[in-house]
Amino acid sequence: MAAGRGSRAGGWLTIRVPGNLADRLEAVAAAKQLSLNSYAMRCFERCVAQDGQPAGRE
Repeated sequence: MAAGRGSRAGGWLTIRVPGNLADRLEAVAAAKQLSLNSYAMRCFERCVAQDGQPAGRE
């Protein structure tokens, strides 16, 4: 896992985002009653799938 630590089952990724974007992410996650981590994972999954890498590809 190039960008993170750990096994294929999980990993650690640290990203830096502008404060305004962080505020917006937190607000939307809270409105959806999700943790910021859960909401971000959904966003990452959707973005990667749209870019041609659906789940299950290694």
